Amino acid sequence: MAFQRAPVTSDPVAVTGWLNFSPTQSTTSIAMGATANGITGGVTGKATMIYTEAQSDWVQFSIPVNYDIGNDDPAGSITISFMIADSEPAGALGSWFQINDIGFDGAQGLAEMHSSISMVGMPYPSTFSHSTMVPVTLQNSSAVNANVLDLLGRSVDVIKAGTLGAGEHKLTWTPSAAIPNGIYFIRMSRASGPITRRVVLDR
Repeated sequence: MAFQRAPVTSDPVAVTGWLNFSPTQSTTSIAMGATANGITGGVTGKATMIYTEAQSDWVQFSIPVNYDIGNDDPAGSITISFMIADSEPAGALGSWFQINDIGFDGAQGLAEMHSSISMVGMPYPSTFSHSTMVPVTLQNSSAVNANVLDLLGRSVDVIKAGTLGAGEHKLTWTPSAAIPNGIYFIRMSRASGPITRRVVLDR
């Protein structure tokens, strides 16, 4: 996910916030970056940081912005991005992260853009024989409908239909014996739009 073009009135020294990171393997990491965009449109500074260790609770981070690589153009906006990566093929499957309370010196109007949006992790395991679990975090209480679709888009099962409170949740799908092996999509429909996750049933 990314926060695009947050306006600033001065050159921020660092990007700060809180992180909760749950990797499935030791090779999985989360890369956080920020690009300071000059008032004339060029890049005037960059910030990067990589976390590789699991965080059992929220931890605060601070990413210094390096202006040596850019021009002398004052920063007019900042683009912030986060990405999970892994050196092993498909190694990041099932990993998830949460970011909260992002800020930096000089920011104007940087609201919590995702305050009403669910943070939906990857199913774990994504290929399963009995059941699979999808981590979901809501910033606010929200109506959530989670159902399972086959490759033709037909609903074959319902995981959740109702309201979930703010906080962390685990939605578990245990398909009945009548549901055959194959590729399925767990779709969560919310007021802010649907989110779909792919899983493979292989008994």
